[in-house]
Amino acid sequence: TPATTGAGTLVNIKDYDGQNNITTVTSQQYAMAATMAGVNDIIINVTSDKSVTGEAALAGVYKALAADGINLNEENTQAANSVLSATSDAIADNSDDKSYPGKLTSAVTDTSADLAEKKQAGTTITLNIIGNTLNTNLEKQGIADQTSDTAKTAIVNSLKLVVNAPISDSKSFVENAQNLADKLKNSTGDLMAKAKDFANSADAKQATNWFVEHVVNPVKNWIQSIFSKN
Repeated sequence: TPATTGAGTLVNIKDYDGQNNITTVTSQQYAMAATMAGVNDIIINVTSDKSVTGEAALAGVYKALAADGINLNEENTQAANSVLSATSDAIADNSDDKSYPGKLTSAVTDTSADLAEKKQAGTTITLNIIGNTLNTNLEKQGIADQTSDTAKTAIVNSLKLVVNAPISDSKSFVENAQNLADKLKNSTGDLMAKAKDFANSADAKQATNWFVEHVVNPVKNWIQSIFSKN
């Protein structure tokens, strides 16, 4: 659903029947990746009726946007998905630190903005530049020592894809990524968006109604139909 202007990309992972079934990907990762794919000022609600890692959810977001006439560049979405996957191991390694996902995704998002700025200024972006920029931003968030060299290498390689994608030629992406990074650094938990972040209350109500109509009710009806046959 639309967010207020300047809100950026905010993601809420919602329980399904009282259970959070997204086992791996965090709200902060979704927000980071969606922004790198070219999404902005959107509130995304993610849920599942069964246990899943959650890595495929963004494909549904891209399809929903396409249905509304917003077609994202495939190279951007592939690069964004790569960054989402690359950050998962580092987050799993620090699962006991609830602030880590926000700090890591903030550092990675800031790095993508810094690299895009350098690229637009004419700098040839090497893996060494990406690594040094990432380390600087990890240190700013105080998590450089918490992030393994293996995880850093995976993130650097995924950021190279972002640098090579068209999104890094966009000046608006730099601003959007910087704004999101500022939000992410203090973000914890599954709910990034609050009522004030929706473009208006009607949008929030419409999103809830759509979810009930297209997801909850069909599932309930399907289950009821099975039992009615027995």
